[in-house]
Amino acid sequence: MSDDALTSPAIDVQGVRERRESMRLACQQIQRLLDAVSIDERTPPEDLAAAVERLADRWAAHVSQTESPTGILNQVVTDSPRLSTTAARLQDDHTLVGDRIRAAQRLLAVEPADLPEVRHQLDAAIAAIDKHRQGGNDLLYKAYSIDIGLGE
Repeated sequence: MSDDALTSPAIDVQGVRERRESMRLACQQIQRLLDAVSIDERTPPEDLAAAVERLADRWAAHVSQTESPTGILNQVVTDSPRLSTTAARLQDDHTLVGDRIRAAQRLLAVEPADLPEVRHQLDAAIAAIDKHRQGGNDLLYKAYSIDIGLGE
C-alpha cells in the first residue's frame, strides 16, 4: 500500500464491482451481436438496438453515480487532491463514451442502418469503456489501495 493511500474509503466497493461487471457484460453482448453481423448485411439484428439501449442506460447510471456531489470522483478528489487530474480525465471519458453510444442509437433508428458506421461507433465506445474501467481501477487503487478489478 502506498504511504499516501487512504485505508477507509466511504465507497461501496462491492457495488462498484457489480456495476463494473454489469457494464462488462453489456459490452460483451454488443460485441457478440456485432460479430454475428456480416459487413454486407444492411439490417442489424433486432437485439442490437435493445442491447445498445441497455448499455446507454448502464452508462447513464454510471455517470450519474460517479459524478454526483456524493459520487466516487468527488470523494476521491476530496480524499486525494493529487488525483484531481486523473479524475477529470475519467469525467471527460463520460462525455466521449456517451456521444459514441448516442451516435450508434441514432444510426440504428434509421432504415436502413449504416452498419459499418454503427460498428465503428460501438467498437470505439467499447474500447473507451474498457480503457475507462482500467482508469477507474487505477484511480481507486492509487487513492485507497483497492483493486476493484479482482476476478476479471
